[in-house]
Amino acid sequence: VKKTGKRGALGCLAGRAPPQSRSGRRRPPEQVLPKFRNVRRWPRSDLDQPKSRSGRRRPQDNAQGTQKQPRNHGMNAATLKQKSIMKLAAKHMRTVSARQAASKAATKQESLASASLTVSEVQKERSCGHSGKSGKSGWHKWRLSGAEEATKSGWQKWRLSGAEKAAKTSAVKDPQKLKEIEAKICLLPEAAPDEKTEKSLALLMDGFRKYLLGHGLKETSAKAYLTCFNSLFMRDFRSYEASAGEEYKTLIKESTQNRRYHAAVSHFRSFYQMRKTSAVKDPQKLKEIEAKICLLPEAAPDEKTEESFALLMDRFLKYLLMKALLKETSAKSFVSCFSLLFKRDLRSYEASAGEEYKTLIKESPQNKNGHGQYYAAVCHFRSFYQVMVNR
Repeated sequence: VKKTGKRGALGCLAGRAPPQSRSGRRRPPEQVLPKFRNVRRWPRSDLDQPKSRSGRRRPQDNAQGTQKQPRNHGMNAATLKQKSIMKLAAKHMRTVSARQAASKAATKQESLASASLTVSEVQKERSCGHSGKSGKSGWHKWRLSGAEEATKSGWQKWRLSGAEKAAKTSAVKDPQKLKEIEAKICLLPEAAPDEKTEKSLALLMDGFRKYLLGHGLKETSAKAYLTCFNSLFMRDFRSYEASAGEEYKTLIKESTQNRRYHAAVSHFRSFYQMRKTSAVKDPQKLKEIEAKICLLPEAAPDEKTEESFALLMDRFLKYLLMKALLKETSAKSFVSCFSLLFKRDLRSYEASAGEEYKTLIKESPQNKNGHGQYYAAVCHFRSFYQVMVNR
C-alpha cells in the first residue's frame, strides 16, 4: 500500500495521473492544479470555483478566488468613493487641457500658414511690378501720393529739413555774433577785488546753495547750478550785481554755447535780489542782532579747535538720524547750517543752545532768506545739547 501511494504521488507530480482523494478515489483531471510551468493548463469551468464551508459550490459572481478585491488601506467606503471621484475629475481635467492645447496649436498653425500665404502673395505682386490697371504697385502709389510724408512726425520733418544740423552748427557758422556777445559782456561792471577772493565767493555760493535747497531743489540740481554759475564767474569776472542783472541774463540766453547756463543765472538773479532787498529792508535791526549776539559768552579755546567741533558735529548728526528720525540729507543740512553759525559767531556750546541765541537767530534776516533753516538747526542743536548734558 505504501509503494502504491508513493507511485501515485510521483505520478501526480510528473503530471501523469491525478492524485487520490482522502476517500481513495482519484480526482478528475479538471480539478488537479499543475505544479510546473510547462504543464498545459486545463480549461476553466464552474468546478474550478472554491467551495463554501457547507460544501456547496459558490456562484461565479460571488467567488472569492477569481475576483480581486480592492485594497482600502484602512479607508472607509466614503473616503474610497471620494478618492475615486477625484481621480476621475483629474483625468477629465487632463483630457480637457490636452484638447485645448491641441486646438491652440492648430489655430496658431493656421494663422501662420495664412500669414505666410498673404506675404507670398504680396511679394509675388511686387515682383510682377503691377497691382492694378495702372501698372504700378501699391507701395509705389503710396509713396507718389505723398502719404509717406504726411505720416512722418514733426520731429522727423524737422530733422530731415536740416534744422537740427543748422542749430548745432549755428555757433560755428556765426562767430561774429558770438564775438559781439562776448564784447557786450566785457562792457558790464567788473567784479571788485574783495568779490574775487575765495572767501567772499565761498560765502556767496553757500548762501546760493541754501536758497536753492530752501526752494525745493534736490542736492544734485543745486550742485549743478552752483558749478555752472561758478564757471561763468571765473570766466567773465563780472560783479555780483552785474551777474544778477537782466542784461547779463539775456546775453547768456542768446549765445548758443552759454545757453545751458541760463537757468543757473536766473536762479542766481532771484537769490541776489532777495538777499539785497532783505539787507536793505532793516539794516539797523541787523546791527542790533549782531551786537546782542556778541554779548553772549564766547567759545572756549578747546571748543574752537577743529577736533572738538568735528566730534560734536558727528554726535549731532547721529542724534538727528537716530533720535529725531530725520533723513540723511536733512540731517546733513542742519549740521551744515549750525556749523556756519558757529564759525561766524564763535559763541560757546552752552550759549548756542540757549533760548536767547535761538530767538536772535529766528529774527535775523539770514534765517528769513534761508526759509527758517538756521532757526530749525539751532532748535535741533538745543535739544541735542540738553540730552548730552543730562547724561
